[in-house]
Amino acid sequence: MRLSSLIQDSSQQAYIAFINEQVSNFSPLALIGNLFAQIRGFLSNFILIIFTIIFLLLEASTLPKKIGIIFSVNDSDPEFLNQFTHGVQRYLGIKTIISSITGMIVAAFTFLIGLDFPMLWGLTAFLLNYVPTIGSLIAAVPAVALAIVQLGISDAIIIAIGYFAINFFIGGILEPRIMGKGLGLSTLVVFLSLVFWGWIFGPVGMLLSVPLTMTAKIACSYSEKTKLIAVLLSGASDIKK
Repeated sequence: MRLSSLIQDSSQQAYIAFINEQVSNFSPLALIGNLFAQIRGFLSNFILIIFTIIFLLLEASTLPKKIGIIFSVNDSDPEFLNQFTHGVQRYLGIKTIISSITGMIVAAFTFLIGLDFPMLWGLTAFLLNYVPTIGSLIAAVPAVALAIVQLGISDAIIIAIGYFAINFFIGGILEPRIMGKGLGLSTLVVFLSLVFWGWIFGPVGMLLSVPLTMTAKIACSYSEKTKLIAVLLSGASDIKK
């Protein structure tokens, strides 16, 4: 009994010493510095994405012709142009709806937790959800940082877990299925396109992954040589028996 009591006392002392060491090493300035470094990196990527979108819009009128040349498609074909335009519009519409749902859930969640400025966190989640996968996680950084200061570590952990759960459900389950059905792409293809284009072009590639894949699928469907690729990219409901 005495031996077990000594072991228990020594374990408690070691645990208390560990907690004291962690508390003494905690530096709010270091935390704020890391936060600003992450925000700076995000702003750099965000500006890069904005300029990429601007240049894409400036060259949007010539894009169908370029795609037609690459895939030997007649760019004046009204069906090709209609499919291309309709696909981009559907993508932006679906993405906006999903981003709105994400923003409302985040705003309601942070309000129920008691975090200040819930509407701001909802708006941030809405805007950053246009960046697939990592956008919602980046949106969590300032909210969690404020929660540490306002509510404490335990509530900040709850908020971080909540953001992760929202991102996992909407970004990992709901969005790929809706995107796949709405755009005629396989759910697996939507996910793999995110990985592939993100690996090639970074955050810009992740943002444009679905439009790029959808464009390739539409163009491939117009050539007998590449029709097999279009079938492989298609969702189950889009395959003609």
